[in-house]
Amino acid sequence: MKITSLKEFNSVDWSKKIEGDVEISANLGVLRPERIWCTGSLLVDAGTSIEAGRSITVGGSITAGESIRAGGHITVGGAITAGESIRAGGAIEARWYITAGESIEAGGSIRAGGSIRAGESIRAGGAIRAGGAIEAGGSIEAGGSITSRSRGIIAGFHISCKNTLSAKMRIIAGVSPWEDGLNPGIFKITCGKLESGTVVGTLVETGLPDEKKDVGCQHRQTGKFCSECDERINAQGENDG
Repeated sequence: MKITSLKEFNSVDWSKKIEGDVEISANLGVLRPERIWCTGSLLVDAGTSIEAGRSITVGGSITAGESIRAGGHITVGGAITAGESIRAGGAIEARWYITAGESIEAGGSIRAGGSIRAGESIRAGGAIRAGGAIEAGGSIEAGGSITSRSRGIIAGFHISCKNTLSAKMRIIAGVSPWEDGLNPGIFKITCGKLESGTVVGTLVETGLPDEKKDVGCQHRQTGKFCSECDERINAQGENDG
């Protein structure tokens, strides 16, 4: 399907699945379908951006000259490439790689079988996981874990996550993959726990959210059970057994 005008775009029932590729011509401005669901690839030329009210689901790849946005998830069977930003209220998932000229932002997780690269920041409410490298000209932030299974993680500014941080190679904050001259000592790498990778910069481990502090076995004030080992406590304050 090829869309060359606003009239053609508005005539399509975007709530239904479309078989094959969808190609949208240049300079149509901001298009706001209810959703996009196609079995092939989605090609959006420069001067046209997509803001779907719900989800974008594509069997192939998404290639956009400008931005791609969805109120729900963005899920593709191939790669996602955008000249500007990629944003979703839910998760962003690609079987191959995800690349944006500006930022990549998701209310849920960001996952790619290959690399995740952004000219500006990468932010996720959940985890950020890539089979390849994770690179951002700005910061990289995740509410969950950050994982690069086969490469490294590089950010121009800080790197932060509330859960685990892991990479096969180096983890660097303060050195943009696109520019030279920044000092890796200025920006911190903050995580719940470093699992793997060689850190270049200042590392701060805050502890995992569900990790209990090892403060020994302390009895509840009720005298019924121990809060650490869950063994019953007798009337004299001693553990059973």
